[in-house]
Amino acid sequence: MEVEKLVEVISEEVPRRKTPIYWVVFSFIVRDFKVWWTYKFWLLLDISGMVLFVVTYYLFSLITTSQQVQEAGYAVGGYFTFALIGIAFQQYVHFAVQSINESIREEQWNGTMET
Repeated sequence: MEVEKLVEVISEEVPRRKTPIYWVVFSFIVRDFKVWWTYKFWLLLDISGMVLFVVTYYLFSLITTSQQVQEAGYAVGGYFTFALIGIAFQQYVHFAVQSINESIREEQWNGTMET
């Protein structure tokens, strides 16, 4: 087969059906949910982590008073602003530590880093 003919066959555009973006997003969500559902221990840890997260901020709201929150500099939003900033900071630290942990695990798995 000639090179020009081969290039022509390879570069030929194949008509494709356009899938709506909402269907693609929905498919990813369903796939991730199926993966999440198959790992029961992961599911248990994920749900218990969410419950403990909410309970922690609820108990912290019982300890703090509105005066303490205002003295901390959250005069505008009250406890909600305080908790929202706390949650954002906690998630930032969690993902920073988690990404370091995952990158180390990945390098160990690939064999590019010794334990």
